[in-house]
Amino acid sequence: MLFTMSVLAWFPRRTRVGLADPADAVVDTAVIDPPRYDDPLIDTSDLSVLVRAFEGGEPVAPFKPAEPPKAQITVSRGGEDDFQDRSLDVFVDDELVGRLRYDASLTVDVAPGAHRVRVFNSMFSRTLPLDVIAGQHARFVCGNGIPKGGFVLLLFLHVTFLRVHLERIADLK
Repeated sequence: MLFTMSVLAWFPRRTRVGLADPADAVVDTAVIDPPRYDDPLIDTSDLSVLVRAFEGGEPVAPFKPAEPPKAQITVSRGGEDDFQDRSLDVFVDDELVGRLRYDASLTVDVAPGAHRVRVFNSMFSRTLPLDVIAGQHARFVCGNGIPKGGFVLLLFLHVTFLRVHLERIADLK
């Protein structure tokens, strides 16, 4: 096979079309040259244009079912009693949705129904269940705080642990 291809590559191809005498040539004005790929009038960068031209009509839009209305959950951080040192990981339904630093907020779109919001500072966590309806915007505020006995530890050991607080505030309509 390799030998056949290499031998045939040396022979020029013959065409079966003969040459017409210029006096006998007939000019047909009804034949239009097909467009070339480098024609500036045809946009070849968009594949849908070429598919539409090939199929000969406007494409039928696929059926898209209506999406159910969403609800939103916003978790904010930035209270005066916040320790502001350690970042907080925010989980919605046991899925990490973001990390909050001080004076930041995070908004997540969720489906209507029952959910759990969890805030974790790599040592302690707080979890609150909630039930949202379509179009509702549930808001939470969270932060790190030194516990009651934490100041004693801070005085003697120069180290303390930080508790997490999470509470729900008024919803937006």
